[in-house]
Amino acid sequence: MAWIRPGLLFTAVMIPAGVIHSAFALESPEACAGPLARSLNGGPVFYQKGGFGPESTYTALLPAYVGREWGLTTTVAHPHHALILIPAPNRCEPTEDGPWWVVPLQGPEQLCSPDRLAAVVNVGQHFLNYEAGERDA
Repeated sequence: MAWIRPGLLFTAVMIPAGVIHSAFALESPEACAGPLARSLNGGPVFYQKGGFGPESTYTALLPAYVGREWGLTTTVAHPHHALILIPAPNRCEPTEDGPWWVVPLQGPEQLCSPDRLAAVVNVGQHFLNYEAGERDA
């Protein structure tokens, strides 16, 4: 693992695990790995227990400009130049002691598409809102 600063080449967007799981109707990062990789054209995403209080997070790496424009309310764009803990490139299996790649980082030139990530987040949030509405009815 390494602490690095987003800013010049990439930014990081943190998504509550429930949003991703709801988008694919799956329960775990292992189950979501394939659909997430296909949806994001292989853009890198890592998973970490905790992050949104007790809820775990997925963190997607996107082009740096996205950090200034990202506005989906259920997610958090990592602050510019603040340190973020990134898993080692070969850490692609679940672990209890830090983040691991659900969709491995292939190289600095391959990042997630903001539009594709926004679509996944919007679908997941739609289903969560629908489920919440059914519970309240």
